[in-house]
Amino acid sequence: MQYSQLLENSNDLIQVVDFTGKLIYVNRMWRKTFGYKTEEITSLNFFDLLHEGCHCDCQNRIQKLHDGETLPSFEVEFKTKDGRKFVAEGSISLYVEDGEPRGIQGIFRDVTERKKAEHDFISSEERFRTIFQSSVAGIAMLAPDGLFLQANPAFCNLLGYSEKELLHLTITDVTHPDDIDDTLARRDIFLASRSQSIMCEKRYLRKDGSVLWVQLSSTWYFDAEGQPLYTVPVIQDITRRKQAEKQVHNLAYYDSLTNLPNRTLLNDRLEQAVVRARRRNGSFALLFLDLDRFKMVNDSLGHAAGDKLLCQTARWLENCLRENDTVARIGGDEFVVILSDYRVEGNISRIATKVMKSVAQPFNFAGRKVASTTSIGIALYPNDGEKPSELLRCADMAMYAAKNSGGNIFKFYSAQMNTKAVSRMEMEANLRRAVDEGELFVEYQPQVDLT
Repeated sequence: MQYSQLLENSNDLIQVVDFTGKLIYVNRMWRKTFGYKTEEITSLNFFDLLHEGCHCDCQNRIQKLHDGETLPSFEVEFKTKDGRKFVAEGSISLYVEDGEPRGIQGIFRDVTERKKAEHDFISSEERFRTIFQSSVAGIAMLAPDGLFLQANPAFCNLLGYSEKELLHLTITDVTHPDDIDDTLARRDIFLASRSQSIMCEKRYLRKDGSVLWVQLSSTWYFDAEGQPLYTVPVIQDITRRKQAEKQVHNLAYYDSLTNLPNRTLLNDRLEQAVVRARRRNGSFALLFLDLDRFKMVNDSLGHAAGDKLLCQTARWLENCLRENDTVARIGGDEFVVILSDYRVEGNISRIATKVMKSVAQPFNFAGRKVASTTSIGIALYPNDGEKPSELLRCADMAMYAAKNSGGNIFKFYSAQMNTKAVSRMEMEANLRRAVDEGELFVEYQPQVDLT
């Protein structure tokens, strides 16, 4: 009685048929699934319930049972009373009664939904594989340690590697050296926070060594325990856009002839130098340079020679200075240098002397030796001013004092220079006013010939 209840209440489809296929017993789940009443069962034949394509396979399996074989589970397609088809998975064996085989017993389970899910999954996988392979965006799959697991053709083409080559590399192997630390830091942050996606711009290195700028969108996938499984980076080439941005930036902040910072960038660097020195209670020097007799070079040898002199001067100045110093061209033959963290005037004097000697070097132009000297004015922060405009004005006055002394010399700014400059400006203003108001007149000294 207990076994019959277990069979009757089982969620599996249980049936017993004789060797002709006539149904002898079916349980409640079988009747519910197929839609037949108990009194209809005896008139049914097992083979009539099979999909036409399953007849031969089931007959072959029954024959193997007769031959003494033990069969593994298999799938079969049935038809219900209302014509609905469903897929079942199960097994069959000989039904033995009183020691004699009387028929075939089968235990099946409706797996239609599972098969549909599998089919949908396969279709989805195929669809996504098609998208993956044909996408114009570069898509890859990386292990948590950054090792490439997969890459689509677009990703391979962007980096210049075959997929086979990429599978032996990690993401850091193809990342620009300057971006590696940021890449690893981002990975650690997102793994620690269990965030799923990031977006950023970064640089890769192509196989040929060229730089590839990309817009990166990367998604992390985790298992049920929250452990990282893999990440999927999607990249788009923005190299041309970054090059255009760089050109615009260069036009805005760099001198087109010498590629030195221009006046705009100089003002920004000067503001930063003031803020930094004020915060650290430090100091720095500002050098204002003007090439001596530059107009003579232009007039005698042409503007090409003048341009070459300016470019050569820019390189000489760069070679004289440290990386944290700034040299800028602010127009014509004028250059400005910011010497960071200099406190002793003697050190500044040595740098100024070094600059003057470097600029005085001759160079060849069209078979001629071309050389120039420079006049340098020097202003100190904070002694000579605490604002960029004040420092530039003081250095400019010191430079003119050096030029008025014959050139090829440097001078530190002094308050006396400002007094002289103000006095000269007032005298010029008074002379203009006198001319405008007719206060000037000419007197003649007679010349007498006594011979």
